Amino acid sequence: MTIVCIAFMLGIVAVGEWFPSSSLTVWACLLAASAGAAIVARSHPSWQTVFLLTAFLALGGMRMVVSDTSSATSEFNPTSNPIRRAVVQRMNSLFAEADAQQEGSIVVAMSMGEKRNISRDLRADYSSSGAAHVLALSGLHIGIIFFLFKLLFSHRPRYRLTLSRLLAEGLLIAAVWCYVYIVQMPPSAVRAATMVTLYELMSLHQRGHVSLNVLGATAFVMLLISPADLYNIGFQLSFAAVTAIVVFYPLFCQIVPRPTNRALSWLWSMLCVSLAAQIGVAPLIAYHFGYISTYSVFSSLVVIPCATILVAMSVFLIVFLYVTIVAETIAALLASVADMMNKFVTWMASLPGSTINNIHLNVGQVVFVYLTIGCLSLLLALMLKKNKMMDKTS
Repeated sequence: MTIVCIAFMLGIVAVGEWFPSSSLTVWACLLAASAGAAIVARSHPSWQTVFLLTAFLALGGMRMVVSDTSSATSEFNPTSNPIRRAVVQRMNSLFAEADAQQEGSIVVAMSMGEKRNISRDLRADYSSSGAAHVLALSGLHIGIIFFLFKLLFSHRPRYRLTLSRLLAEGLLIAAVWCYVYIVQMPPSAVRAATMVTLYELMSLHQRGHVSLNVLGATAFVMLLISPADLYNIGFQLSFAAVTAIVVFYPLFCQIVPRPTNRALSWLWSMLCVSLAAQIGVAPLIAYHFGYISTYSVFSSLVVIPCATILVAMSVFLIVFLYVTIVAETIAALLASVADMMNKFVTWMASLPGSTINNIHLNVGQVVFVYLTIGCLSLLLALMLKKNKMMDKTS
């Protein structure tokens, strides 16, 4: 599925960058010819694969042409959702009453995706420290929401497919998508929700794990709906980070096994995930923004636990939003945690060498960097596999 998704994306890029004036008829003919050739080449699996990938490339080109000729857009007006608007206004008023507007702006950004009230200086500190990713609704936030809903809709036994379990899984998926809809469906949140949906569907067959194929299927579905999302920075960073985590996290764990101590194991896992994500997004950040954060791996050790607490507590704040006493108490606790995180981020940003600036990569250089990373990861995986086989035979 990953290779299929890459072929589909190449079709989108072909229309968006190389052949912007190409017609729908040309791509439709290429799709029909490739599909027909794939049927004829059934006795030659290698050629059939080439023709099928060409067909998906043509499908991507067709979808992009149709998208370009349509006036529809996948973006929502930030104030178009009345539920989101009411929640954001109520949360802002609670934090204003507690004289914690700056802390409240962080909480509102992390829970509802509303970042307009964050000051420019604070936003710059989060960028310099490599913690800006927690301000955008992404897999981290959707994962926390998913876990909370999972506790609510949990069903036992897990490995028996019953009507009650199907109902619980359906309510869980619906709850996650309702949240994503309320927060205006940013690409990173849609990606995470789609992966959660696929994960839950596969778990019904005891196959619940995130793989490159799941990631490819998620990207394919999102781009089939809105091919222009391929040029969205959030979409690119989100998939680059998760792809790197899926590829590099198992390799890091093979190089240095997890400690047996639970605290050290958690710390090691956090470092591995942060380092893998940084490897995945660094070239794109350099391309789009012209800098690289040098302390992002270490800042995540504090920022991610704080973000987990903030997002989880924000859910309870939303639930009790109009129960004044409870809402004010939760808002005060949220402000305290957000204040601690803000101070830590500001301190990290003030350290010497927190960013490497004036890095300007072009598209070719970005592709070369990712190809190099891919080759090195493949070489590392082969070396680890060879060492493992040698250990077994010795």
